Amino acid sequence: MAINISASVGEGGKNLAADLIQIDNQLRKVGMLATGPVTPQSRVAAIKKFQEIWGIRTAGKPDGKIDPGGMTLRRLNETATPLKLNAISIGTIAYGGYGISFTVPAPPKPYQLFLGPSTVAGDYLEVTAANPKDMLTAKNQLDLLKLIQKRNAWGQTLAVKLFVVLDGTVISESTPQNLPCPVQPHTGKMLPLDETNNGPKLTYQGDSEQGPFYGRMFHKIVGFDGYFFKYGGQFETNNVHRGFDCITYAGTTCDAPVTSMAVATDLAAALGATKCTLEKPAPPPPPPKGAATPPKTAHAAASAAATPAPATIKVDLENTEPQNVKDFFAKSTDGYYLLWSGGHVVVVANGTVHEFALSKKGYFTSSVETWLDPYKNMKLTLRKLPGKPALAV
Repeated sequence: MAINISASVGEGGKNLAADLIQIDNQLRKVGMLATGPVTPQSRVAAIKKFQEIWGIRTAGKPDGKIDPGGMTLRRLNETATPLKLNAISIGTIAYGGYGISFTVPAPPKPYQLFLGPSTVAGDYLEVTAANPKDMLTAKNQLDLLKLIQKRNAWGQTLAVKLFVVLDGTVISESTPQNLPCPVQPHTGKMLPLDETNNGPKLTYQGDSEQGPFYGRMFHKIVGFDGYFFKYGGQFETNNVHRGFDCITYAGTTCDAPVTSMAVATDLAAALGATKCTLEKPAPPPPPPKGAATPPKTAHAAASAAATPAPATIKVDLENTEPQNVKDFFAKSTDGYYLLWSGGHVVVVANGTVHEFALSKKGYFTSSVETWLDPYKNMKLTLRKLPGKPALAV
């Protein structure tokens, strides 16, 4: 609460009784005076200390006086007034993940600024030197995430305040603002998917009753044990959207660039997945039309006999018949592959299909033989991954 005085208070001031009461109370609020009796000397010392902190000088030094409408009174009122913490917005993870700012000038050191639910150790971030327009950056982001982890507030809304503290004593606190916390991070065990130690069950993020929305991806923050879900470069904060669609599951499992998780061919290219071929018996030559005609010459007959039909042919497994893919895996199931039909992409790991599908309500595994069985006419493409996916157990 701001105060007004009628006359100068302090060294050389008129020191009216009503003004002294107000000034003494305000000096206590800002941590310059202890409780108990106040002497003229202790009051002046407190005023000078406050002026020194704010850099208020007359003739090169603090004068120990508070004038009506003067700078010292203005700064005293500002320091006693709680800072205004503005509404918190979600921003780009790379720049801190949130837009957190405040208005009203903050008092200089030795005053400190704490941002958090409380001033209990481990429950706040010190933001004394932070930019008032952007207090959360990539530098202190990890501290905020560990605070959320300590409170187990994943996917919840956390009320935070901005505290002004001096020598361990809270001088003021702002009104709270809501911080939407990221959904619970994932351990990163993706193949097979760890569904035991990862909070709420992951859900398929494709077309739904709520409208179209798309698979989330992982974001790794150095120093944090786990992977955050993100969408559009921002933390996912809604538990309903904690999960993948088919291609972001495959791409995330293989640690693909986030810019390559829209089209299967782009994903395969980004991962260095190579085309597969199947060697199969050549089809028999078509039967001759009408009666057999003998060669016109002996030389032609000899040439025909010396050029037998090829025993096998190679088939590229690109937009190919399902039977060709079945025949490929019938020979060997070793290795890691991307397999897709239309818009659905799966990972095949040593003969087991790992996928995220709406029809299967999220993550599902099956043998490649079982998975391929329903496919009769829809074309399939198979690409071999260069090695074990990055997030395979």
